[in-house]
Amino acid sequence: MTDGEKVELYEKVLNELAQWPHTFNTHEPEAAAKAKRALLASGAHSVPATSSNCQGCYNDYYNRNVNGGCWSLSKAKMVVKYRTGVWDDPTKPGAFTKVTAPDCYRKEGFVFVTTLPACAQGQ
Repeated sequence: MTDGEKVELYEKVLNELAQWPHTFNTHEPEAAAKAKRALLASGAHSVPATSSNCQGCYNDYYNRNVNGGCWSLSKAKMVVKYRTGVWDDPTKPGAFTKVTAPDCYRKEGFVFVTTLPACAQGQ
């Protein structure tokens, strides 16, 4: 599947979700997140990020307050990462949480890695 086909599939899924008559506005973000997770799980690792995926990111300030938004958003892709807090012992079971976030996502107090460290394997 090419990147263009992945983007097209993602947009189609979001458009279909928006058409559901039983979907209330409060459920659309959750449904969209489920659609993205399904695409990522299917191997579509080039799903583009949107500004709604940036919530909580250190640079999200620019999406909300600066004309043009965040400089990373236009090329950002959704990826699977592993998150841990700077206060956590990374060698302890459960220190890492698997998350889906933009590849440029940063949050104060957290460390994001793309592969689970060897010390955390099997947690």
